[in-house]
Amino acid sequence: MWGTIILILLFGLTIGYGVWKSLTSGELKQIVDFVKMASQMDNDLFDGETREFVLNAKGVDRTIGIKTSQDIHDRVFESVESGTCILSSSQDRTEGLHMVFRIHSKNGDDFMTLTERDGERVVDTTEYNLDNMNPAPLINRLTSLVRRMGTPQSAEVEPMDEQTAATASAWGVVKQD
Repeated sequence: MWGTIILILLFGLTIGYGVWKSLTSGELKQIVDFVKMASQMDNDLFDGETREFVLNAKGVDRTIGIKTSQDIHDRVFESVESGTCILSSSQDRTEGLHMVFRIHSKNGDDFMTLTERDGERVVDTTEYNLDNMNPAPLINRLTSLVRRMGTPQSAEVEPMDEQTAATASAWGVVKQD
């Protein structure tokens, strides 16, 4: 009888320790954020409309339609393996919000450098380690940027608050300007 009670107590302590360790290391939050991001991939970004954007990959412009976050993932990254790409709401990139992203390898890891630009002015540059991070911060950042690019007031840029910056840093953001 005492052996059973001690065994149940040890089992409960082991589970409790695992939960505590997950909470304190941030692993549980990463899992929750990933599940939340995955569940929102098919949500409409533009109230049911499909907006057209220009993707310049390897020097060639092509028009792509984006309606959901899944479209961003599928259409922007389907053929981009490396190099520099530009996604904008028009072919004229001297005005308005657009993003320039570059995928490259460094020390055996794949990185994406995402630069948000308003015309010629650099608004934000962030480098993501694609091999050692939860994809939620990158997809959320891309979704936010595309949503702002697809609306008329897209030139209004809100900087990341301290909590978002700290969370992104914990998830593998290498550098933020």
